[in-house]
Amino acid sequence: MDWTKYFKLYKFLPGRIVVMLLKMAQVAESLQNEALASHCKSAIEIARKAFGMKSIYKRQPRTTRNPEGTSNIDRRFGQWCKQCDALLKSMSLAFEKRPIGMAAQKLLTAFFPKGIGVVVNDTYENELVVAEHLLYCIDHALAAEWAKIPTEDLRDRLFEIVSEFREAMQASPNLLKSETVKAAQADAQKALFRVICACILAYSNGESEDNAALQKLFAPIEAQSARVRKLRQKKTAPTDVDPESGEELVDDSDPGELDEDPDAPEADA
Repeated sequence: MDWTKYFKLYKFLPGRIVVMLLKMAQVAESLQNEALASHCKSAIEIARKAFGMKSIYKRQPRTTRNPEGTSNIDRRFGQWCKQCDALLKSMSLAFEKRPIGMAAQKLLTAFFPKGIGVVVNDTYENELVVAEHLLYCIDHALAAEWAKIPTEDLRDRLFEIVSEFREAMQASPNLLKSETVKAAQADAQKALFRVICACILAYSNGESEDNAALQKLFAPIEAQSARVRKLRQKKTAPTDVDPESGEELVDDSDPGELDEDPDAPEADA
């Protein structure tokens, strides 16, 4: 079977890439291919970062003012990360095999997969992306695990930090330029291509089982391609989607995506 068409894709917005990769990771896990699942998760991190940067950029007012108090908020966020990291590590070690210990370890892995140094030494805009993701995990994705941890006022403090961080960053939109956002989106697309390569390398023997595995892995790409193709046929700028729910974000489109794309399939393909 010819899989070369997956190297000639639309330029997907990052939310769509996250949705595709999440489903591909689930398929990889169902195939018991831990290496491929890990590859998908690394790519998801890149695409989520691009989505967060795009979201921040879109709500920035076009002024030239510098943020006031951002360094103080940055310091408080760093302190929050250190306190949260220490608490989760202590809970994980003290209650290793008990539900509270397992919950702490799951939170720790989701919050700081590469350690807190990577988070607290990043740019302000990237720290805001991480802070918003942490708050989302606490309130939604990992709420059950968070409820098991004696966190005192950690959640409320993070909410205050995120709110103040957003306000400070909105006061200086020029900290995040369109070129930076486009580069992040390009990185997300490249990450998707790397996962596609990994899929083909893992199941390239041409046997029926391998073809079936690739069809399952690439089904999310087919689904998102069909949705984008439908929008383009209507001469509508393709929208992005919520990376968690997959729902269309009707007010989040990129008119530039209607430009001629030499790498995209034909609209009636």
